[in-house]
Amino acid sequence: IDGIDWEALRHAVKRKPLYHQRWTTKFISGFSGSNHKLHQMGKHSTGLCPRCELFAENTTHILFCQNSKSKESRRDALVSLDRWLETSQTRWDIRETIVHTLTDLQSTSKLASHVPFNPYDESIHTAARHQDTIGLQNMLEGFISVEWRKIMSHYYRDIQSNRTVQSWAAGLHMQLQLFSRAQWEHRNSVVHARNTKGRKIINEQKLQSRLEYQLNLGIRYLPVHLHHLVSYTVNEALRQPRSKMMSWLHHLETVRPYYEEAESREVNTQRIFIRHWLRT
Repeated sequence: IDGIDWEALRHAVKRKPLYHQRWTTKFISGFSGSNHKLHQMGKHSTGLCPRCELFAENTTHILFCQNSKSKESRRDALVSLDRWLETSQTRWDIRETIVHTLTDLQSTSKLASHVPFNPYDESIHTAARHQDTIGLQNMLEGFISVEWRKIMSHYYRDIQSNRTVQSWAAGLHMQLQLFSRAQWEHRNSVVHARNTKGRKIINEQKLQSRLEYQLNLGIRYLPVHLHHLVSYTVNEALRQPRSKMMSWLHHLETVRPYYEEAESREVNTQRIFIRHWLRT
């Protein structure tokens, strides 16, 4: 892509630990262990995001998930990025543009829409529009526009800073990737979080949903001698020994489809009989 600061990327790579280089390669290529990728490989039952449970969880969604906890995680990560922008003497309008864009981050966000008013210098608008052309997701993955470097080079010279624009650009690249990695780590914390009994919380939530579904169906598609299986409340079912509860749930999930199909066949048979009777 034209206009990407490849020099910043090369210098940043030299600073990265090996584990971060490996994560970056897998994440940017789309081969990280997201639910979407695991589902494609047949290693996961669903490709949905474990945080919002609404959309396929690919790497793009991990960055832009609109779940309230995801937004909170981004706000926390933004604090570190903003602190770095301040300590690295980033020009005020560049800092505001980046921070305001990432504060309420969405896949449709545009940096050019968050440029603060500065009647004395339009270069920030040029840089923001150029970065938008490269793409917001690309920016979060560390592919920044060379226009930022040009602005910061003039700014450091004007304020007589001892900092180098090369170091600043490489630092921005790294900080944006760390911001993105924070979303991956938050996602993992949701997937692997465990309760006091050492069980994954996300699995327990799915189990409770299955219980609620079966109990809400009541005696539908159940023979009379099995009606007692749905006499529990959800809390009563959860308090049962684990093996008993799982056996009970498996029994319901197996029996219902069988009797539903049998009932459907019987109804169809009756319809055929009535149709023939009406014709005679």
